[in-house]
Amino acid sequence: MDRRMSLFSIISDRGQNSRGLNARAMTQFFTQCLILLFLIGGLAACQSSDSPTASSPDAQATQPSGGGEATSEDPVDEQETPSASEIEQAWQSSPHADTYVEGDNNVCARCHAPAVFVPSIDDISESCLVCKFEIAPPPATIAQEEWTNIECNVCHLVNKNDEVEPEYAWLLFLLINEYEQVDSSTELCGKCHNDPDLNQPGHTTVVVGGAHADYSCTDCHDAHSTIASCGAAGCHDDMGADIPGHDEAHESVSCVACHDAGDMAIGPDEDLGTWTTFLPPDSEGVSYPFTSHNTQLEASCDRCHYPNNPWGFSEDVK
Repeated sequence: MDRRMSLFSIISDRGQNSRGLNARAMTQFFTQCLILLFLIGGLAACQSSDSPTASSPDAQATQPSGGGEATSEDPVDEQETPSASEIEQAWQSSPHADTYVEGDNNVCARCHAPAVFVPSIDDISESCLVCKFEIAPPPATIAQEEWTNIECNVCHLVNKNDEVEPEYAWLLFLLINEYEQVDSSTELCGKCHNDPDLNQPGHTTVVVGGAHADYSCTDCHDAHSTIASCGAAGCHDDMGADIPGHDEAHESVSCVACHDAGDMAIGPDEDLGTWTTFLPPDSEGVSYPFTSHNTQLEASCDRCHYPNNPWGFSEDVK
């Protein structure tokens, strides 16, 4: 009995010791788990404070377009496609929206309103000659209420759903919906602005030369408003007042008046209120304003500030 009690006591003591050891082991285990959880949480917090990776949406939203470190002040440079209403508004402000010519204007309509231009037998499409019908001489004048200006269908195909296709195409004859394919904005603009048969007062072909010889038309001109701005185009955005001639006294002087490389005459355009380049006088001695497309960086002040100039400008230029 005493031996059984002693054995029971030993077993009990060992059990108590074992439970004590197990309790201490469990305590150590839970302590280690808590420490590990704190370490994991700390690492996660450190990673979340770093800049997002390039593959994440946040990183893409803050990645600068010009390289370097990402900043929230330097977002991605995304050029949005203008809406149909924005294109319409730009076109309404352009010279292409108001091209009516007084008088015998059917010849002018060839470029100023191609959709209503009435061709002669010499100008008509070859496909029309297949029918062998008699072609009356074209009228000399197109009434203003019939005039259509230079609308979307002159430079783009318009499908049966009245949707404008984005690709360039030159309208030849609207009656048979005949277009000519063109490969660039320059080729398209050249259908009127580089017409070799153009022989009208104040008209001449546009020759792009000098510093911009390799430029396309839409590199400088907005495709729908036709406006060309040396600063707004993103090429010459550093034209500050610290550059000679870029001051208040020359606010009404166009860029080409100083930077023309074709030795064109320079003077004020009374209608526009700006100084620009002029064509040589015609047979009647009239010189028409015409924007030079042959440009250079250098500007010579003595093209205006020369002795006995008609505008009374000083010869001394500082």
